[in-house]
Amino acid sequence: MRLLRFGLLAVAALLPLVSGCSRFEGMATRYRAERMVWEAQREETRLRIGKAAPDSATMLKIRSEYQKLRLTFHPPFIEGSGKDVERLRRDIARQVGGAELTASRSALFARRPDLALESARWVASIAQADTGLQREADLATVMALRGLRRNDEAIAAMRAMLDRYPPVASPTPEREDQILSIPTRSSTFAPRWGTPRAWERTGRTRSLTTGGFSRAAPRRSSSRRCAPG
Repeated sequence: MRLLRFGLLAVAALLPLVSGCSRFEGMATRYRAERMVWEAQREETRLRIGKAAPDSATMLKIRSEYQKLRLTFHPPFIEGSGKDVERLRRDIARQVGGAELTASRSALFARRPDLALESARWVASIAQADTGLQREADLATVMALRGLRRNDEAIAAMRAMLDRYPPVASPTPEREDQILSIPTRSSTFAPRWGTPRAWERTGRTRSLTTGGFSRAAPRRSSSRRCAPG
């Protein structure tokens, strides 16, 4: 009995250490993801130099840069449980999901809506309770379906978004909620939402790297390390 009690006390003493290791692992993973986003943005800038309108091959190269995050980090991204770990997991999912959405937009501009749709649906699969990420994934899905000329599906998805996500106040006039730009009737959908080039002409697209990302340098990772087990 005394041995069992000692074992339980030892387990209880180790729990904070395990939780702390999960948190520091999550912080390191988040930093790596932020760093990879920054590297992808830098490579995109390099690939765009001297090209007012990048061709499909260039856009697919840009796509591959952003897809490196999806290929590197896999759900659930970090082990462990608790509020701190869940918050870190959500932060990492936003970085990885945001990069994949940029890959989706790049594929769309490369006239590969099939690849764009696959990316958008993958992001939707990892969004879970993150409404903001889910909204962006659903919007990317609508755009990809329109690119594939699957108009009925695109309209159905668009209407579902209008029901599911009420518009939210924008933090700045320049960052209007994209839900507001979705037509409310199918009769206005087709002529207003054409090819990616048409979106570009009407000013409906934003810079590929501004959707959900900051140009700021990634945060420094904590210098603390967990002791080897």
